[in-house]
Amino acid sequence: MMAETLMALAMGVLTIAFGMFCGAMAINMLFQRVLSWRLAKRSLTWPKAAGRIVAATTEQIGRRSWAPKITYEYVVNGSTFKGSRLAFDHDKSYALSEANKIAESYLIGKRVEVFHDPTRPSDSTLRATDHDASHELIFLCIVLLVPTVFCSSVGVIGLMQSWGR
Repeated sequence: MMAETLMALAMGVLTIAFGMFCGAMAINMLFQRVLSWRLAKRSLTWPKAAGRIVAATTEQIGRRSWAPKITYEYVVNGSTFKGSRLAFDHDKSYALSEANKIAESYLIGKRVEVFHDPTRPSDSTLRATDHDASHELIFLCIVLLVPTVFCSSVGVIGLMQSWGR
């Protein structure tokens, strides 16, 4: 009987811990998406600088995932900077053919406009973009926070039942 109660308590604590872990991961992912979304929105007002592509390749980032790696140089107030951000809200992984297509559209030496933060010129992007992320954020909240609430609730109920024995 005592071993059964201890096992139930341990399961309750583990379920709550897993729920809290899911919650922490959800909050981190939401924070990162909101930050990226805000920077993308802000980049629409950034000044442009003349730049040029210095490297354009693809890199394997998973078994079937590839990412275009575009590097560019630009000058702001007499200082030369290098950047590699394509856009704040672009997908970071693609099929190989799509990643190659993106990389091939940025030929080495090609002149480009680079959007840069006027207060931190080293922060830049090739594409100033903005999309309505509200649906995505709502989806992330639901998908990521439901396991948190579920696991925490089940854990608390399990602990309450264990203590009642």
